[in-house]
Amino acid sequence: MNRSEVLKYRPEIDGLRAISVMSVIIYHAGVSAISGGFIGVDVFFVISGFLITSIIMRELDNGSFSLYSFYERRAKRILPPLFITILITLPLAFFFLIPSQIKDVGQSIVAVSFFLSNYFFYLETDYFNQFNNNAPLLHTWSLAVEEQFYLIFPLLMIMLSKSRRMIITSFFLIASFSLYFAHSGAVTSPNLTFYSIHTRAWELIAGSICAFFMSCNAFSKYLDSKRNSKNLEIIAIACLVIIIASFFFFDKKTLHPSLFTLVPVLASAILITISGHTYFCKKILSNTVLVKIGLISYGLYLFHNPLFSSIDIYFDNLVDEKIYYKLMLIPPVFLLSIASYLYVEKPIRKYRNIKPFRLIATSSVCLLLFSSVGLLIHKTNGFRSFYVNKLESAGMEMLVDVELERTRILKLRERYFPSDQPFNCEDGCSKILLLGDSFGNDAYMSMSTIASHWQVRYIYLDDECMADFIAADMEGELGIKCKNKDVIAGELLKQATNVVITAKWQESTYQAGFDLARYIESSYQKEVTLVGSILFTDLASLSIKAWRSDMDLQKLPEITYKYQRWDRVRISDKLKSAVKQQGTIKWIDKKRFFCDYQKETCHLFDEKREPLIWDNAHLTSRAYAAYGKFLADGVL
Repeated sequence: MNRSEVLKYRPEIDGLRAISVMSVIIYHAGVSAISGGFIGVDVFFVISGFLITSIIMRELDNGSFSLYSFYERRAKRILPPLFITILITLPLAFFFLIPSQIKDVGQSIVAVSFFLSNYFFYLETDYFNQFNNNAPLLHTWSLAVEEQFYLIFPLLMIMLSKSRRMIITSFFLIASFSLYFAHSGAVTSPNLTFYSIHTRAWELIAGSICAFFMSCNAFSKYLDSKRNSKNLEIIAIACLVIIIASFFFFDKKTLHPSLFTLVPVLASAILITISGHTYFCKKILSNTVLVKIGLISYGLYLFHNPLFSSIDIYFDNLVDEKIYYKLMLIPPVFLLSIASYLYVEKPIRKYRNIKPFRLIATSSVCLLLFSSVGLLIHKTNGFRSFYVNKLESAGMEMLVDVELERTRILKLRERYFPSDQPFNCEDGCSKILLLGDSFGNDAYMSMSTIASHWQVRYIYLDDECMADFIAADMEGELGIKCKNKDVIAGELLKQATNVVITAKWQESTYQAGFDLARYIESSYQKEVTLVGSILFTDLASLSIKAWRSDMDLQKLPEITYKYQRWDRVRISDKLKSAVKQQGTIKWIDKKRFFCDYQKETCHLFDEKREPLIWDNAHLTSRAYAAYGKFLADGVL
């Protein structure tokens, strides 16, 4: 097998693409069984690395490689569907989102236009910007990683092209360092590690190593040998099973990307290398349906997320129904992807007569145009004045000024953080340790605001990490993904008189929260309190919904009662039931702070009509004092 043969069309690779993209789409749809569907992106990286390296090696070998032609092909392949994605996102944003979210979309469009969205979303992931978890263009981070790789990799190949030994040595060195940074960074800086090129390069290089070995005569003879066909078949099937199993066994708590990710990445690399020399595995992956899905996989990947994101944001209170809405959108996504492939992607890729200047000029103008639109959206705060005027003309107002609330909270945080210092109050003072996620932050700020005969400390502990926290405390180290300030937490637990655990509580985590409470009570002999959770529809979104659907805001308490997250109410009630049966752990029913369930009303505003929450549950600074007293009455 020579280098030109490496690049023959291989339908089984399109089949693998299809499996990968469908895993991502089903995962984003919210199908809980596919908890590791995000691994499909890692498979994409391996495929991309293989194909790009194969192209460059072939052209370097026959002396036809040109940086311009390489980037021209990449531009023709990547930019048209990307432009369509932005064009889809803009009207969806204006219809479904609120000004602060539209502003975030504008900023992300600028980042996408410069292929820096991976670092943009890393920088924007914080306490106040939870919208980015459902951002319409969040998925473009992987496209940015690939583009950054394409920018550097051809230059590296040109420098190393004189020596095959240097090429493979460099591949292994880069992959090894990248994997090392990924595994160590997944513990210390998980967000940066997830989004960065230097911690993802090893996955692309894994595909490059495949391309290199497939161009070696000795390895080609091994693959072509009929004597090895049975072994290759078994290995290929095993690799396919490993990839598919990863979609089910990986989840949000898995350290990723890391040595764990090496399993599906290696399986993908081996499968790409040998599947063309198998019968059964090749037949599975070359299935007509899979191949056709693989051909439109790029469009499927780009187009599904803006639509799914709109469902997530607009119907945020209808959790059980959202999955069905998303699944109903899959056929339209397919139709859009087919149309894009047939009438945009394919014709542009086949068009050979475009002059270099025209291609560069057209691409640059489009990218500058989109980035200018993004900047305009940013400068106008998501066209906030437009929405405010529309609401005022309808006799309404924005229910909450998110930017103002962010500013107020940040000022207060400066006063009370860091939150993990040792207790230093006198004897007789209640020492309260709060463990929890961002709701724990709310509780800490609230109790600190009105602290009198107590002192409060707070350790961030996500509800998904509580099971690991128990195991860590017993074994002396915290679970890998959920690594936290275990030493400080242990010391504070010893000092504390009271421990309060509060979180967003999910079906998969409330039992771990209850187990943690029992463990702290029995192991540290502390008085433990569990706090329930409640979520509403986003308050700012409710303003826009009220205007569009002509709601009567005089009945706001009844409306907010209707728009609460009933799935979270049910989960909180399950936790309450477990606490009541146990008997010694205290329980604070957070929903009673807002709601009267007999009257079927929820009051999200104080007597001065000031909001108590700024998104779907997190407290405004004006709510801190009242909530602090509410908690203190239940804890002490």
